[in-house]
Amino acid sequence: RALALGAVDCYAKSGGGMGLDDAGMLAQMIREAAKVRFSPRAPAAAPSTITRIAAEVRGTLADRPALIAIGSSTGGVEALQTVLSGFPADCPPTLIVQHINARFAPAVARTLDQSCPPKIMIAEPDMPLKDGHVYLAPGDDRHLSIGGSSTFHCKLRSGEPVSGHMPSVDVLFASVAEIARTIAQDEATCTVFGMPRAAINLGAARIVAPLGSIARHAFSKAA
Repeated sequence: RALALGAVDCYAKSGGGMGLDDAGMLAQMIREAAKVRFSPRAPAAAPSTITRIAAEVRGTLADRPALIAIGSSTGGVEALQTVLSGFPADCPPTLIVQHINARFAPAVARTLDQSCPPKIMIAEPDMPLKDGHVYLAPGDDRHLSIGGSSTFHCKLRSGEPVSGHMPSVDVLFASVAEIARTIAQDEATCTVFGMPRAAINLGAARIVAPLGSIARHAFSKAA
């Protein structure tokens, strides 16, 4: 609930006191939190507003993508609520990697499922990707990516952290990079302008947009 209300991050301390690993991870989270630009929390969108946005998006579904991949980190849970609230209930299958501790992933999935039109769940190995469903990485020691060719499914595999994260957004994006167009959140609406900045600096972002318009761009024929 704290994450949904705008908390920068949550840390699940291991049992038996704080060890060196705990201290290192906590220090990193504090460094990331120090980069956050705080602003007053905007009120949640009214149901009528969500319905209108979903209707606008649905009007472009003839040209919609086969699937959508989303990566988010610090401040990402609140941003995900904003973006997914603009998705119609029959959106293309969507995979999400949120850099978060596994202990909090189920609660995040439940919160998003209760407030957004699509069905939102924790991804499981070989789970087939279906319209109207959003699959959130478990947040444990497995990376989430897309498997399959003619039909797609969730692929979860163990490994080392990538770019300091497990699961890593990089792994998910690498699995769709050759067929994807990239939308990056603009600096003005970011809690921390980190991953979007990296995509923009690499020239990988086809569109740079405010958070509130990302859902529209995801389904836009011109995107």
